[in-house]
Amino acid sequence: MGRQQRDKGLRFERKIARRLRDEGFAVRRIDESSGFSVGSDLGVYYVFRPFSADHPEVRFRLPVAVQCKCTVNPADLEDGLDQAVAGQPDSRAWICIHSCARKLSILWYSAGGVPVLLTWSELIAALWTFCPIKPKGPPIFLGSPALPAPLLPASPRLPPPPAILSTLT
Repeated sequence: MGRQQRDKGLRFERKIARRLRDEGFAVRRIDESSGFSVGSDLGVYYVFRPFSADHPEVRFRLPVAVQCKCTVNPADLEDGLDQAVAGQPDSRAWICIHSCARKLSILWYSAGGVPVLLTWSELIAALWTFCPIKPKGPPIFLGSPALPAPLLPASPRLPPPPAILSTLT
């Protein structure tokens, strides 16, 4: 793989990380430049203060493996999902986000299910289902200060996404 392809992949990973941050998640890129692959390009976290704004923040890593691919071959979508499953077999869900000819495809797989193509909004709704439930009111988010109000939960339990829940379990 040449430098140009590596740089393109890094730009795509950063773009996806930015989009996930805009949705209220904390995201860290996982460095694989040493040649050691962990099967995931991005670590997705839920950051909150469970009791009050003065309470120290708690960072909860979502049990998902996110693999990003930016290629000209549409078949790399399934290859990326295979890499995520092989690299992180203990995850509860595996995601391959693939860009081919500037078209974004998202393939989701959970244990015991079948791979499902999702839209961006369905992916975000599915990721929110992995966030922990707080016993006293909604958590205080530490995401973007301009976080839109509809993303803040109205109750301590986030509703499951109705469109894809049956296919994910």
